[in-house]
Amino acid sequence: QETAKKATEYIINKQYDDIIYIGEKDERIFGVQQALLQHNLNAVMNNFYLAESFSMEGGYQAMFSIAKKRKLPQAIVCGSDEVAVGVIRYLNEQKIAIPEQVALISIDNIEISAFTNPPLTTMHVKKKLMGQKAVEMIKNKAFGQGDNAVCVNLPVEVIERKSC
Repeated sequence: QETAKKATEYIINKQYDDIIYIGEKDERIFGVQQALLQHNLNAVMNNFYLAESFSMEGGYQAMFSIAKKRKLPQAIVCGSDEVAVGVIRYLNEQKIAIPEQVALISIDNIEISAFTNPPLTTMHVKKKLMGQKAVEMIKNKAFGQGDNAVCVNLPVEVIERKSC
């Protein structure tokens, strides 16, 4: 949730105000919504969350269906770099300039994000540290379940590239 919020705040600070989210229907949606609310932007779920997507193909299909329904947004927050790769492919095929016509930010910082056209601005999630914390919690039996589940927030950073 916090990473999606930071990604959305980053794009808002770049002066974009027509923003949508494409990704899984999970806690990231609420992070995007929080950022939109804090900046007095349209935070009605059906206005900023238009397509659920988990993969490159899903990102591509999401853009295809969104483009049929409405004018393209100024900016898109993608729930993962995989989704963003599909979005970028669609935009490139349609000759829609990134970031001039549609800006893009994502979450993960997987290797391919540096090699898209244009290179993808993304939130670097420290996966190695995440794995270490998970092992530590299992070893110490400090994870809980259900309402008692432990949530650990790890630091993230913006990797600025050319997509926004």
